[in-house]
Amino acid sequence: MKALTLKNIAISIILLLSFTYAQAQLESGIQSEDIPAFNIDFPHTEFDVKRSTSKVSELGGVIITNWILQGKNSNDPYMYFVAHNKFSADLEDQVFTDKNFLNTFFQAALKSSALKLGGSDFQFTEIDFENYNGMESVCKVFSGEGVIKSRVYKINDNIFMISAGGKNIDLNSVNNFLDSFYLK
Repeated sequence: MKALTLKNIAISIILLLSFTYAQAQLESGIQSEDIPAFNIDFPHTEFDVKRSTSKVSELGGVIITNWILQGKNSNDPYMYFVAHNKFSADLEDQVFTDKNFLNTFFQAALKSSALKLGGSDFQFTEIDFENYNGMESVCKVFSGEGVIKSRVYKINDNIFMISAGGKNIDLNSVNNFLDSFYLK
């Protein structure tokens, strides 16, 4: 399997979230009335958190906004990622009619980008965040030499997805990043 570049990692994760309207904010001052105020602590590195916004015409003009910190450490790639999406009324109807739909949705979202990175050996755990439903996944990437750990939460009509991973990444850094998420 050929090695994937950091650009491919970012593109894969952006594509992961293309099925819903996406925006995000950070404590650094990006705020929106439509998004619950939250905090996430990106690691301090020589690289900057990059904001990307795209409009996907194939999906009816869906707007996707993500924040990604990516770089290399000892010649190995890593990334930290946050996104916020609105959970559509159509999806909410599915949750209402099918009790298993939300977990199916969570697993599909968590697997989507990781599969593009050669994801394998997925482990899913149902979690909650302040009494909101969520799911965590851990999987191997980069032919088993790396890992991605992600969490997705449904908070009212919002979906938050937080991911971190890479090849030979420090798992303490990954956990610190994931655990730093909170609603203000």
